[in-house]
Amino acid sequence: MYSIEWLIPSKVFYVKMWDSLTLDELIACNEIVRDKYLDAVDDKIHMVAEFKDVESFPRNLRDIKYATSIYTNHENMGWAVLIGFKHPLVKFLASVLTQMANMNMKTVADKTEALDVLRRIDLSLPSQA
Repeated sequence: MYSIEWLIPSKVFYVKMWDSLTLDELIACNEIVRDKYLDAVDDKIHMVAEFKDVESFPRNLRDIKYATSIYTNHENMGWAVLIGFKHPLVKFLASVLTQMANMNMKTVADKTEALDVLRRIDLSLPSQA
C-alpha cells in the first residue's frame, strides 16, 4: 500500500509505502508521481519516500527498474531522500536503481532529517513546511 502528498507544495512530495508492496502497486504509485506531481510543475521537485513499514517488496531487479524508470528520468525529478529500510535488500535495490538512473539520492532516519537535508541542498525551500 502507499500514499502520496505534498510536504511543501510544488517543491517536495512525500511517498509512504507500507505492508506488502506489489509490483502493480509500485507501478501505479510511480505513475501518480509522474502524472500528478512531476508533470504538474515547471521546475525540479524533490521526493521524500518512506519505507519503514514495508514488509515485502518486489525482488526482480528488471521489474523494479521498469517501475522506477517511470519517474527517475523525468526532467523535473530532483533529489530522492529515502527513509528507513527494514530489509537490507530494499536499501540495496534502491541504491542500485538510483545509481543506474544517475539520480541524486540520500538515505536518512526520519522525515525531519529528510527535510533538513533538502533545505541544505535546495536553498529555495522555505525554512518551515
